Amino acid sequence: MDELYNGWYIPKMYHDSARYFHDIWKDSVRAMVEKDRDYTCVIMYSIGNEVAEPASEKGIQTGIRLVEAIKKLDGKRPVTCWINIMLMKWNAAFTEKREYNREYLPECVRKDEGGSAFFNAMMLSWEPPWVFL
Repeated sequence: MDELYNGWYIPKMYHDSARYFHDIWKDSVRAMVEKDRDYTCVIMYSIGNEVAEPASEKGIQTGIRLVEAIKKLDGKRPVTCWINIMLMKWNAAFTEKREYNREYLPECVRKDEGGSAFFNAMMLSWEPPWVFL
């Protein structure tokens, strides 16, 4: 499965692609599909992983545009999206009520703000029971 993003226009981390999603999504879709559409091992595309945006009308329309763009380039494979109910609830309650500032931090500043930073750190600290030797 080729996966496009783990979020669209709502950031999970300070420097993630949400800051410029609207400027690059068409090029990202085209690059992903054109790169892999001839590989038989790619059985489907994903427009997002644990995305919160579909909790709003703007997010629903964004998802539709992403699927349409992929289908235009490769109409043979299915398109999916992993929806995170917890993030969608948070999005519906808070993020649509404030304007998101797209300004960049200086490169030297590392500021991990967002919903997934804690969970990513926690998962990295666990040794998975599914490791096979």
